[in-house]
Amino acid sequence: MKKRGLIQILFCGLIIVLLSGCGSSDQTNSQQGSDKEESVTGEVVPSLIDLGNGMFEYRVKNQTGKVVEFEFTSGQRYDYALINKDGEQVFLYSSVASFIQALGEEKLKPGEELVYEIDLSKVNVKSGTYILEAWLTATRDEKYKVSTDYIVE
Repeated sequence: MKKRGLIQILFCGLIIVLLSGCGSSDQTNSQQGSDKEESVTGEVVPSLIDLGNGMFEYRVKNQTGKVVEFEFTSGQRYDYALINKDGEQVFLYSSVASFIQALGEEKLKPGEELVYEIDLSKVNVKSGTYILEAWLTATRDEKYKVSTDYIVE
């Protein structure tokens, strides 16, 4: 009887460890240029950087003079979509990804930024020009949505 109880406890512990690793969090906090003064404009600024070969970085930088907090209802921190020339959404990241169902938050100090990797190299879409849109999935009204062209040859 004791062995069965011990096995159940170990099994539950294993499940908890495995579930804590679920989801997709390519996020890093970084503070660039910590040795030099950064200009503070009073905004949180999103950007999309094309790294080539279908790779992008979605960044959200705190350019305010105070800590900015983001609250999330799951392990998902950002989402992105591809929109075709007719305005139709042909790909949505969250429709093919899984995220842990746990509340979370991110705090950005002045000058810090969240950086998320977007890999479109394996997204199967026809040749053409698309709009890549990316945004935070935080609970606040502002989603820090940004977009850029994405050309598939």
